[in-house]
Amino acid sequence: GVEQRTELKESFGKAWSPRYKNKIAKKASEFGIWCVENGYLGSNPFKALPKQFQVKTETRNRILQVKQIEKLFEVIAANEKYHKMAPYFSLLFFGGLRPSEAAAPNASYRRLQWESFSGWERKSEVTNGVRFEVVAEDQLGRRRSKSNIDRTADITPNGVAWIKWALGELPTGGEVYYDRSLVKAIREDADLWGKDSKGKAKWPPDVARHCMHSYADQNSDFEVKILGYWNSCLRHTQALFEKHYQGRVEDQKERTAYFNVKPPTKKAPDGALKT
Repeated sequence: GVEQRTELKESFGKAWSPRYKNKIAKKASEFGIWCVENGYLGSNPFKALPKQFQVKTETRNRILQVKQIEKLFEVIAANEKYHKMAPYFSLLFFGGLRPSEAAAPNASYRRLQWESFSGWERKSEVTNGVRFEVVAEDQLGRRRSKSNIDRTADITPNGVAWIKWALGELPTGGEVYYDRSLVKAIREDADLWGKDSKGKAKWPPDVARHCMHSYADQNSDFEVKILGYWNSCLRHTQALFEKHYQGRVEDQKERTAYFNVKPPTKKAPDGALKT
């Protein structure tokens, strides 16, 4: 994306940090996957690079505060041209999808198909939202998911509400809409683009997915009866869960507030919003 190209340009003539080397190694590996998928290579020559340049750290994946997520969706609701992107962001924050699983910026075939929701009839007994399928490969066998394993996910009621609010109804055909320029504009308006005063990215990789699991864990608003339910929905191992998500959000009020980020009650005819 634009951020990566700018960062690469600014790095010319400077020594690369271990973390930046790891980032470039991952990009090279992703490029190798693309070459294999499109028939340019028989195997990925860059596959081992991410592990070779792996950065060892004990820090947990960063997540956003509820007020930041509230601001993001307020920005989307306040500008009519942003409304069409509400389903995309809802799938990330309230369905736990990776950006590449919802709508990969550089691969038009990697767009989540609305038929994956089975007519929105598979109600979740845990969240009262909707269960849906995340398919690892498309019909031509091209990879669509990092884990490359099919899974059944759960989008919470507020996520479903945002999709219906934006589209007027719950879609049963077609695919998730994506526009790179709108994603950038929305994040800029929500102050979630670029780096903070400490030089850290305001939008860490997969931050929405990390938020979803962190705020869902131990959330008493949900009726979780199956051990490892959220691990299954997000395809996280128990070890990864314990390292990054377990007990991350201690205040139940914050957990409740996260899944209570809801759309306005209706839109006015002129595009202004009435709540």
